[in-house]
Amino acid sequence: MAHLLNSDAERLPAGRVGAQRFFVRGVLFDNAAAKFWSTLLDELVEIYPACTEIAVEADTGGLLTPILLNPEKTLQSELEYIKDADIRRMFDEIIAALEVIGPPCPVRITLRAGASVLETRDLPIDCLDAEIVPFLLVWLLEWGNMAEFAWNNERVTGGFRAEDRERSLEYDVAFTLHSRHLSEGLFHRCLDLRFRRCALAASRG
Repeated sequence: MAHLLNSDAERLPAGRVGAQRFFVRGVLFDNAAAKFWSTLLDELVEIYPACTEIAVEADTGGLLTPILLNPEKTLQSELEYIKDADIRRMFDEIIAALEVIGPPCPVRITLRAGASVLETRDLPIDCLDAEIVPFLLVWLLEWGNMAEFAWNNERVTGGFRAEDRERSLEYDVAFTLHSRHLSEGLFHRCLDLRFRRCALAASRG
C-alpha cells in the first residue's frame, strides 16, 4: 500500500512505505487499518515534512460500531443475505439505489502546518472512498482505548503510540473525531489527526 496521496511519488524513499505490522500497548496489529494509517503518515512525513496535522472529511453512512473492526463479519452477514434473497430482486434494488445515491463520495483531506493550510484536496477515489472510512476510523478509536458508547458522540478525543519495530519507528498520534448527523443515518465525519514520527530508540531514550 503506497502512493495514497498520489502526488510527488518520486519524493518517497526507495524502501517500503508504511508498516507491515505495529504494536499498540504491546499488542501486535497487522491489519489493513494499521497499514493504511502508517502509510499515510509516512507519505506525509516524506512529501510534506512541514505538515503536523491532517483533517480527513467524508459523509459516511451508519454508526461506528465494534463490528466494523472485523469487516469479514460484515461480509459474512451480507453473504448470508444474498444466499437467502431473491437475486433478481436484490440486483434491481442495488441498481435503483445506485441511481439515487450515485457512486461513493470522495474523501477530502486538508494538510496543515500549525495554523497554516498547506493543501486541500480529494483523495483518489480508487485509493479511498467514503464507504471505507468508517472501517478505518474505528481502529483509531480502538487504539485510543475509547469506550464504545462514546464512539458516535459529536466530539471524541483520544490518542495512542504505535511502534513499527521492524523499521525502528514510532508514531505518536492524537486525534479528535467530529460527527454530525445529516439525515437518515448519514453522518458528516471530520477527523483532525495530529502526529509525529520519530526513531523508536530515540523515543525510548
